[in-house]
Amino acid sequence: MAQDRTRAERERNISDANAEIGRLRKETNELRELLELSELEKEELRNDLASQKENWQQVRSFQAAAELQSDASAQIEAEPEFSSVAEAVESAQADFQQSLLFYENAKRTSKKSHFARPEQVYRAFEALSEVAAEYFAAISTGESIGPLEAALKRRGFGYSPKESKQTMDMYGDQRRFTHKGKKWEMQKHLTLGGADRTNCVQIYFEPRENAQKFEIGYCGPHLDYKSQTT
Repeated sequence: MAQDRTRAERERNISDANAEIGRLRKETNELRELLELSELEKEELRNDLASQKENWQQVRSFQAAAELQSDASAQIEAEPEFSSVAEAVESAQADFQQSLLFYENAKRTSKKSHFARPEQVYRAFEALSEVAAEYFAAISTGESIGPLEAALKRRGFGYSPKESKQTMDMYGDQRRFTHKGKKWEMQKHLTLGGADRTNCVQIYFEPRENAQKFEIGYCGPHLDYKSQTT
């Protein structure tokens, strides 16, 4: 009787153990499936992330290209176009009247110029306007902007502060310009272009502190000078 009871308990224990093993095996399989599913989801997320990064890089590339194109278009739109030096002078007089004063002689002589790049003439007046504003602002505070040559060179223009004594002895009258009944001598000048006197233009100016402007006395073909060959 006792043996039967012991055998029954052993069989029950074995059955319970087998049932527990089966349950654990099932849970293990379920966990394995969950782990595999998790790995698949992680792989999909990695792929999605890589795809999103690639898409974002493309968007940034498109944006950069669009910005460059927009900047280029803006520069093209901002670049003035003129049919003649006289037209450039007329436009500069209207645009830079706060810092530049044009003598009638400057407007008159500009009509004699056949310089092929009137836009450069306008840019020269734009540079003079900027330098004039800095020049008089510095004077008002007791400071200095340094040599005009450096200020204009930074803007891409060559500047001559004065003429030679020989040139002034021979052709000084060409550098004296009438304004409101008075004659003003100007030696400071920019020269644009080169090769010969026809294919360049000169701009003569003088800072006038009481007017707080650079006065423009001449803008036209190269004036006579001592060492000229033609």
